[in-house]
Order: sequence, then C-alpha cells, then structure tokens
Amino acid sequence: MKKDDLPLDKITDYLMTLNTDVSLPEEFEITYVEVEEGVELRCGIFTPENPKAHVVLVPGLFTLVMSWYKFLIIMMNEGYKITYIESREKRTSRMDDPKKITERSFVDELKIVLDKLVGDEDYIIVGSSNGTNTIVRALSEDLITPKHSILVSPYTEFHVPTPFKIMLPVVYNWTWKLFLLPIVKIVVVPMIANKKKDPFQAHKYKLGLVLTAPLKLKWSLRALKGGDLWPYVDKLNGKGLSIVLVGAGTDPLHGAESTRKVSERIEGSRFVEFATNYDVHDKPLVDLINEVANSA
Repeated sequence: MKKDDLPLDKITDYLMTLNTDVSLPEEFEITYVEVEEGVELRCGIFTPENPKAHVVLVPGLFTLVMSWYKFLIIMMNEGYKITYIESREKRTSRMDDPKKITERSFVDELKIVLDKLVGDEDYIIVGSSNGTNTIVRALSEDLITPKHSILVSPYTEFHVPTPFKIMLPVVYNWTWKLFLLPIVKIVVVPMIANKKKDPFQAHKYKLGLVLTAPLKLKWSLRALKGGDLWPYVDKLNGKGLSIVLVGAGTDPLHGAESTRKVSERIEGSRFVEFATNYDVHDKPLVDLINEVANSA
C-alpha cells in the first residue's frame, strides 16, 4: 500500500482483519544489509524532500511491520526521513544458520547497519523492547552516537514464559506448526498481551507467533533468556546524552514501572508514561519525537 491508500483512522481496523503482515509503505526503498557472512537484514528507507529530521526505528523481538505501520504513515506525513531496521530474528532476514542469533549479535549488527545506511548524518534513534535493549547496550559501549534516543519499554531481565521453557527442546518447524503453536496461542498470548485494554496488541502478538520462523524463535529465546540489562544501564553515562524512556501503563509484557526504574538509573534521562502499548506506536509517540526533534 501507499501512504495515502487508507485514512489514518481506518488503518488499525484494517490491520485487525489481516491474517498476514503488511509490507512497508511503497514509498520506502527496501534494501538488504549484510551484517556478517550468511546474515542479511531487511531495512527500509523513506526520504522525503527537505526532511525535518532523520529517525531510525529499531523494533522489538519478532515485531511485525503492522505494529508500526500507522506510526510510519504519521511520521511520513510529518516529513521525517525514516530508516526502519529489522533485526536478524525477523522472518524477513536472510540467514544460513539460526544459531547465529546471539545476545551480542543484535548490538554488532545495529552498529554495522548504522555505519552503512546512516553514516555521519545526525539522527534520532527510537527503539522498542529488545530494540531498546540493543540501543542501551550500544550506547553503553559508545558504539553509536545518536543526537537523541527515545527508548520504549525496555525489559530489565529477559524472562521466557514457562510454556516456552518446556517447549524449546522440541521446537522444530514441524512440531511448531502441528502441536506447539496452538498451545502458545491459547496459553502464552494472554500472558504477554492485554486483549481487553489493547486488542490490537493481542492481535499482532498472536499473528507474530503464527508467522515466526520456529528455529529463529528457538535460538532467540535461548540467546536472550536470563539476560540482565542493569550492568549496561549502570555503564551508561547519561551526561551529555539526550535520552527519553517511554513506558506503557497497561502493557503486561514490559510494564511502565520497570521503565521508570531504568530512567532513574540513567543520569539526565527523562521518563514519560503513555497509557497503552497502542499509544507508544501511535500519535503520542510522534508528538514526543516532534518535541525532542525541536529541542536544542
């Protein structure tokens, strides 16, 4: 679809009817970036005339484009240049061996993509969930130099839901599709999404599990389980950096209070709380980006 094919107020209703993901808007240039031998990431770039600023978006683990589709349309309408980076666990990546998914790999690939696609440009980086965690780790090692960082819903410890812990040893393509996925949709999705307060979150999480590559899922959870963000938060010197932490109040997977605690540990950062997971993928987040982009 193109940017203006649907009115803004109809986009979410349309996405709720889909049983597959949407593509990035047609105005995006799609490119694959090689980040190591045998691993290429799909990235999208939108470049308007006279861009207001350059925003780099790093979505969370297994995130579908539909999660950010309305946000992207609003950002396009606002005149931002946008670079959308899909990490290696996404179904869109080209990978010769899923065992190449490690906790470290997310940090290394982010630096490589930024070096190749952004270079010396000023940019605002926006991350969500595992995207935020990757950015925090990269910032703590001075690997990236965004002008501003807007960090949505980090997880301070990566907890794998118990059903997944039990299933991981027997996750293969055929077992996932025949036996495990039906259980996950019934048991796990209610644990990670608030269907009553945010039905779109529940829809996109369930669909994300349906569309995921099972072996990428298996090795991602193995790589990240037990991960602790605090050592990287404590190494991060917030002085001289512009960092905003964004929490979603009714999001059961991430939780606003955890995000607030991260902000309290980063000197000079600011905490903002939105009501729902929906809000942190919609106009309220765009308003915050506008505020940050217009600051000194």
